Amino acid sequence: MDGSKLALGAAAALAVAAELRRRRGSRGMAVLLAPRSQCPMTGPEKGRVPKNGIARLDDPYGSVRYLRMKDGRAVSVLQVMKQSDGTALIANVYTDPEHRWQGLARSLLERARRDFGTVRHNDSLTTMGEGWKAKVQGSRADDPRLATLRELERRIDPADFEAWGREDQEDCYDGLVAEPEWRLDLVDDYLQAKGDITVREDGLIEFGTLRADANEIAVEYVIGDLPVALYHHTATKALPAIRRQGLRSDVQRADRLSSGAGVYLTTESSGVVPQGYIMKAMRLHGGYPVSLTVRRHLWELTPDPDDEDISSGAVQFVTNYVPVDDIVEWE
Repeated sequence: MDGSKLALGAAAALAVAAELRRRRGSRGMAVLLAPRSQCPMTGPEKGRVPKNGIARLDDPYGSVRYLRMKDGRAVSVLQVMKQSDGTALIANVYTDPEHRWQGLARSLLERARRDFGTVRHNDSLTTMGEGWKAKVQGSRADDPRLATLRELERRIDPADFEAWGREDQEDCYDGLVAEPEWRLDLVDDYLQAKGDITVREDGLIEFGTLRADANEIAVEYVIGDLPVALYHHTATKALPAIRRQGLRSDVQRADRLSSGAGVYLTTESSGVVPQGYIMKAMRLHGGYPVSLTVRRHLWELTPDPDDEDISSGAVQFVTNYVPVDDIVEWE
């Protein structure tokens, strides 16, 4: 099969899956159980569908759906995408809530491995997907992202979390919270929905604003003493000095109108305001745009006094100093 056709099929399936998760949560993935050629994530499919057992359905674009059939009904599905090297990439996994924790998805994976030899996991996974990956690959007790989510879970209101979860997941809620890894998927979604909080793969927390009127939960309390990620926007010609000294507040400022209260940081990785900082830094230092991701704690931050009374002040902070070791990304 043509390599470009395979790539297009894989990209389409992954994009549709991501959109379904965004719009409808895990319930939206139930469309993967659709009968042959009726799944919106595939093209026309070929393959025999037994009343019981495993069906393999192939489409012209490289998608292969493995369906676990029970009394003529699909109860679990694994979708993989054929790769040009003869291996397969996992695109989606879903099991009907009434049939979970029976090893059905694992049996589908074993069948795919018999067919393709090597079946790789997708790099972009939900926490639920990470949990299933962990079950078939081994423990991830030292995963920094999951460790942070566990700590954040201790700080949220259990009653509010349950009320939100039952509304969001309906009949799936009890089954999801019973599995530790899948419960963390709900915690992740809850934090994003209620407080615009996201946990990075390295365990650092990204947030939108600390202002109470912009969130449904007390973001400052929930984050507490856990490390957060913020951005410092500058220009490449400033990087040699930053690599030697870190981010200091006693150097020449790109914005001559600022008060010089400290090192300026923001929760925004892009946008109009960050672009303004970058343009000023380029005029002062020269070079090209660059955004640094830094590790800080809330107690090391104070609101930007220059913009505290305008909307952009909700996402801007100052800190006294950022050591080189606390600059975690130079991009």
